[in-house]
Amino acid sequence: MHPLDPNRDANSQGRVRVQLHNDDGSLCDQKFPTRMSLMLYACEMVPKLKTRQFGGGATSQPSGGGIGGGKTNKKKKR
Repeated sequence: MHPLDPNRDANSQGRVRVQLHNDDGSLCDQKFPTRMSLMLYACEMVPKLKTRQFGGGATSQPSGGGIGGGKTNKKKKR
């Protein structure tokens, strides 16, 4: 989806292609017989990712409690 695309729809932002069946017609994975079952599994697993977890080590900010931790006045480069 392009940001300037006039047909921006939040419900259809892209496509996902999956292989549910092998060449002989058997299922690739017995847990996912349909596309909907695969999408529901993905929806359950995304919140469990490390990057989606709150309160971990990734969100903690180091404290600047050392000597000389004050602000410095620097001019912006233009």
